[in-house]
Amino acid sequence: TKDMVDLTKYLLYKTTNKDFGVTSFDFSIFEQKAFTEIKALGGNIGWEYTKTWENGSLWKYMNGREIEYNSTRYIYECVTEDRKYYIMHDDIGTEHGNKNFGFGVCFYIGASGKYLHEELFTEKGITIKSSEYENYGVSTMDVEIADWVSYQIWNKNREEIEKIAYSKGIELEDYQINALIDVAYQYGLKSSANIIDAYKNNLGSSDEVMKAAIKASHPGMDSARAKPGVNDEDRRESRLNLFMTGEYKAGTGEILDPADYASGSILEVCQQVTDHYRSLNCEYSTSKLNWNNIDASWDNKYICCATYVSMVLYKSGLLTAEQLNAYNYNYTGYDNNGMPVMLSAAGWTTVPNEEAQPGDVLNDATIKDEDGKTIVHQGHVVIYAGNGMIWDQNTATEGLDGPFPADISRFTVWRAPN
Repeated sequence: TKDMVDLTKYLLYKTTNKDFGVTSFDFSIFEQKAFTEIKALGGNIGWEYTKTWENGSLWKYMNGREIEYNSTRYIYECVTEDRKYYIMHDDIGTEHGNKNFGFGVCFYIGASGKYLHEELFTEKGITIKSSEYENYGVSTMDVEIADWVSYQIWNKNREEIEKIAYSKGIELEDYQINALIDVAYQYGLKSSANIIDAYKNNLGSSDEVMKAAIKASHPGMDSARAKPGVNDEDRRESRLNLFMTGEYKAGTGEILDPADYASGSILEVCQQVTDHYRSLNCEYSTSKLNWNNIDASWDNKYICCATYVSMVLYKSGLLTAEQLNAYNYNYTGYDNNGMPVMLSAAGWTTVPNEEAQPGDVLNDATIKDEDGKTIVHQGHVVIYAGNGMIWDQNTATEGLDGPFPADISRFTVWRAPN
């Protein structure tokens, strides 16, 4: 854009003291309030969807939308004007004596006097029972910490819902899982389990019959059963529609486009997969793996590089269970239906190494001797994070902070289809 060209000319002027046509620059165009819309690229659409319903005004303000700080208490009672700290607040509008930060991170229940999520706060060095966090409208918490806790809660619900669906022999679309996470975020996991049962028992029925069964299974999917005085009819209707159709109608009234949240999401999934396998105290192995069952591989503490990358591709929605299970997703070679064959069959293509982009799969194929059994070159496969950095199984098995630097010159670069 012209602004970026002018900025480049200005920086050259400041660096060389030579006039390139621009000797001053108005940096106010980069202030967050100057942007009328900021797409949450690289985010998780399910999490963003839930946040819009937890507090749509706050979501708009945190994303630089056209909304004034002092326009509603849902903003000025919840975050500092510079967007750096969330303010501790009660449930706005109902005032139950609960204590919250950010998007529905309730850490204290007034009715029972119970504290929640202590272990997550402790992981970030926060003693949530401290007097530092007990004063409404005064106590604050760093936005990044509160958002991290919020996401861990949200993502744990995802893991549990996937396990429930798997145990019941049900395969759900990602948008259906996101709808169920939104239910669990508000009502708990048992609520989502009841909905999964209703869905399973009515597979093959008409849409109307399915909707009726899901509505009957839990109030969180039925706008007509909203509690008096609690204005969440629209949320219930939206999540039912999301479960049935995949349309993400946000709490702000807009329709979220999954394409706006796809770029970079694979790198977020790398962190999720790493965290999960770390929680299992996973170990590297090529002999104790699950074969032809990617879902079972999720709970197996043994992984190799190909298992890790395949799981990232699965959890990010870039490959389906059917696509993975039809091939040897634990192997980097071209023979035995290994990783390159699987990627090619799914429409992935190779690009020059120097054109590698974040999210590409980098594969160095295993090579075997003429007998087809003896490995003469042990291959490797990773996810490229950009700037010479990679994600691989070592972030989980060896506890390496990911992403980490690596020489990628020997790798073949595979890119997902558009």
